[in-house]
Amino acid sequence: MTSDASPTLEYYKDGLPPEMHDDKASRKRRKIWTIAAILVLLILGLALINFMQSDTASVLAGKGTVTGLVLDRSSLPLSAEIFIIGAKTESKTNSEGYFEIENVPAGMQSVVIAHNGSGEEIRVEVIAGSAVDLGTVRLAATALPD
Repeated sequence: MTSDASPTLEYYKDGLPPEMHDDKASRKRRKIWTIAAILVLLILGLALINFMQSDTASVLAGKGTVTGLVLDRSSLPLSAEIFIIGAKTESKTNSEGYFEIENVPAGMQSVVIAHNGSGEEIRVEVIAGSAVDLGTVRLAATALPD
């Protein structure tokens, strides 16, 4: 466009001319961008949730899993409670005596397995992103006093 054909300031003294100013198209464009932004945020949020549940997130966060089986001296499953000393993680055995505690901080941990007022403490090295199996832990079932 040559300078002779370009509009002057006088042309715009009352604002944009009606043929250049389209509120309907502007609102539609703004609505499309808003919907697109919401969808992008939703996708990023879902991706973050998926990542936080992955093994990679456990490795980066320095967390691992502790598993095991708790039996009495007769090899019967015990209903026991399992604690990690110094962490806010705990679990109970299932009906078959198995347990699994996730999100245990990596490093040396003290695992306490308790049943009816008695228990056992086991030191274990938890490795980030992996599971440590304590194997079979046998506890002496003690009777509670009357």
